[in-house]
Amino acid sequence: MKRSVKISGIFLITTVLVWISFSHAQAKKGLLIYHTTYGSTIEASYWIKALIGEDQHLDVKFLPQVITVKPYDYVIIGSYTRNEKPSKATYKFVETHQDELAKKEVAYFLTCGDTDETMILKTPGGTPHLIAGRNYLSDIQEKFPAIKPIVIGGLGGRQVNPTLSTKDSFQTWLVGKLAKEGVPWEGLEIWESLIPERVEAFANEIREKILASASISLRP
Repeated sequence: MKRSVKISGIFLITTVLVWISFSHAQAKKGLLIYHTTYGSTIEASYWIKALIGEDQHLDVKFLPQVITVKPYDYVIIGSYTRNEKPSKATYKFVETHQDELAKKEVAYFLTCGDTDETMILKTPGGTPHLIAGRNYLSDIQEKFPAIKPIVIGGLGGRQVNPTLSTKDSFQTWLVGKLAKEGVPWEGLEIWESLIPERVEAFANEIREKILASASISLRP
């Protein structure tokens, strides 16, 4: 009887150790890279990390700090918006690491003031096109077709008017002049357009599409 109990105990311990080892082997290691100007991208990044879960191995790093993506199974790339696109540094990063990124699961997100993704921009001599949110990610996807993002998100953002650069101030003024019904940031020092529901939806989609394959179900 004692021998049977001892064998059963050893079997149980061995099973637990194998399960823990197997779980760790299957867990995915992620990297979230952000590029920010007025702070909303870094806030969104750590918010996404919290929503994905502290139990997940997800490193969050400022873009200039990242020298390789090789150790990671999936990479989330977040940027502020410039001229209807991610930042130049984001483009450069993707270009530098495109071969490695093409082998991994990738997600893109942008923080931007425009959140109505049904808006069409018409400029003199230009081609009418959709703007705002996820529409601003179309160019980077076209430039690097080997990288096929599983999830993309346009989350809204923040504009700190007193600290705008000369170029940003001019563009903000120009957009205000082109707007037919005024602009939402007029008269405000800080204009917030970050949409919590979009941040949550983006993080949940990553959990479902990227981390789902890492889940383990052991049956007796």
